This record gives sequence, structure tokens and C-alpha cells, in this order.
Amino acid sequence: MRGLIFSMALAAFAGAAAAGAADKPISPDAWRALTAGKTLYYYKDGELYGREYYVDDTGDVVFRFPNGLCAEGRWAYAEGKYCFAFGPELHCFHHVKRGDDIVVIGEDEGDEQTVERIVDHEPLSCARAVES
Repeated sequence: MRGLIFSMALAAFAGAAAAGAADKPISPDAWRALTAGKTLYYYKDGELYGREYYVDDTGDVVFRFPNGLCAEGRWAYAEGKYCFAFGPELHCFHHVKRGDDIVVIGEDEGDEQTVERIVDHEPLSCARAVES
């Protein structure tokens, strides 16, 4: 029995290591080329988590949650991670390719978001719409 449990644990560990080994980090230059002037749609557990517009290749971003909450900020790459500053708050992630998917992994909690769509010419703004 003990041997069976050990074998199952070893197999689970090997599977997890293989999944992590399949993650290929996305370089900052590749990320800029992929995102500049585009809006990315992030999904978590199959649900839309939010949309993020990369204004250009200088690091300005606008993030909007599905409930309308919005923040403007900047991103930078350092020490193998992408960090986004929205006001005084800093959020850091690892951006990887996992097969054909782009996965964003939170540095603190390890939560994952998948980029499901990348759209050209769909800028976001935190400004309120002008009503007439």
C-alpha cells in the first residue's frame, strides 16, 4: 500500500513538473510586439476577468473589470516578471506560453489567467462617457 501511495505521489509530482516545464516565458520584446495598441481579454476559471488596453509600446495600460471598475497604469519588466503599477498598488505576474495559450500567473498567489482574445483598435478609457 505504501508503495502505491508513493508511486501515485511521484506520478503527480512528475506531471506537475512537466506542466511547469512546458511553460515558456515570454520576453519583454515579444510582449511589447504582441500587445502594443491592442486590447487583451483575460479569463479566469472560464469567466471574463477583465480587459486591458496597451496604449502603445511605452508601458501605458488601461484595465477594466467586467463590472466597469477601471484603472490606468504602467507596466515594466524586471527580474523575470511583469509588474503593473495602478496608483500606489503594484501587481506582478509571469507571462508564459503554454502550448498555444498565453497564461498570466500571479506572483503572490499563483492564480492564473488565460488571454483568450487580442483585439486591434479597441482602446479603453477610464473616462466617463459624455452624455447629451
